Amino acid sequence: MDILLIEDNPVERKLIAAVISRVKGKPLNLQCADTLQKGLDILQALRVDCVLLDLNLPDSSGIETFRRLQAGVPSVPIVVLTVMHDEELALQAVGEGAQDYLFKAQAEGSLLVRAVRYAVERHRMRAELESYTSRLGRHMQLLTRGFSRVARGDFGVRIAGDSDGHDELAALAHGFDGMAEQLQRLSQQKAQFYSMVTHDLRSPIHTILLASGAMEQMRADDAGRAPMVGVVRRKAAQLMQLVDELQEVMFIEGGQMKLFPTRTDLNQLLATCVEDLASQAESRGQRLRLEPVQEDATLTCDSLKIYCVVENLVGNAIRYSVAGDTIVVRASACRPGLLQIDVTDHGPGIGVEEKDRLFEPFFRGRASDAGGRGTGLGLGICHAFVRAHGGSIWVVSEPGQGASFRFEIPRQP
Repeated sequence: MDILLIEDNPVERKLIAAVISRVKGKPLNLQCADTLQKGLDILQALRVDCVLLDLNLPDSSGIETFRRLQAGVPSVPIVVLTVMHDEELALQAVGEGAQDYLFKAQAEGSLLVRAVRYAVERHRMRAELESYTSRLGRHMQLLTRGFSRVARGDFGVRIAGDSDGHDELAALAHGFDGMAEQLQRLSQQKAQFYSMVTHDLRSPIHTILLASGAMEQMRADDAGRAPMVGVVRRKAAQLMQLVDELQEVMFIEGGQMKLFPTRTDLNQLLATCVEDLASQAESRGQRLRLEPVQEDATLTCDSLKIYCVVENLVGNAIRYSVAGDTIVVRASACRPGLLQIDVTDHGPGIGVEEKDRLFEPFFRGRASDAGGRGTGLGLGICHAFVRAHGGSIWVVSEPGQGASFRFEIPRQP
């Protein structure tokens, strides 16, 4: 540790130098100056860890000595050397930023070393605190500006790039950016919702109105009346499905979704779902194949919600597969305490850029847009239902090679 002693009394300089030379352990290197200006010159030329300062020097005296030294080297801790009758002056120096004061008559080895080392440590901690406080103020300004822009509807604002470091303040900035990104996604979903409602509700309603108008012009025994009734029924069912999905999303987003778990035979649940959708697949020249669990297939779950997940995945597979395809619904005991269900098709597949967003509400990929059907709600609902059971859902797919949607749930929730 390098120490600068600024003391004009040669006897005092020799006494303190002798005390420092006898210190054991880590050596203390002492530089001396007999005037304030010489001390400042040394501090400009050399690195010093601490200054021992006599306030009364040939070129400066009293508190002004400390003030001039501190102004010249604010980054160096100062310990004031004083005599008994000048203690009030020394206390004033401490009040203005000196780290400590020491009576010259008591400047023996251990006390002197302790005062110096404590002064260095306190100064370091104070500098760190001031730096942290400055950074805190800067980050608060960033956050204030960020929240002001968010309040004006600017969800594209980001502040982490203007942050510095990797501590909790930087983490706070990243947290703000995460919140802004989430708000931006919600804003986009809101726009998608309005678009979906105006399009997906308008289309079946328009068809129902046209069919109803045509039916009004027909006689009761007209042969074309029955097909029109079928059109109205299908479009009304489509509307009901959309309303049900919107209601389910409302419950999920509002944290009001409830599970009603019962003892369930997974093989039976899958068989029922495949049977219910078989005619839909056959109408498109497709085939459904069930591969049930080869061991105990029982689990405790909300069977209606798990049925909804399977029905949605199989329905999507039917929609995106072509005539002649076989859609496989496979169940297995993948790991102890877990059951896995795979629904595999040979459709157009899913690109890498779409996989991360596939289970977001209202997201519709290119395949969905090309098909002209789907609200973008189904997979989001499936994701929520599976997660509510403590499970996980994902997709394995490559463009042009079909897709395998998979989810696993625990036997016991």
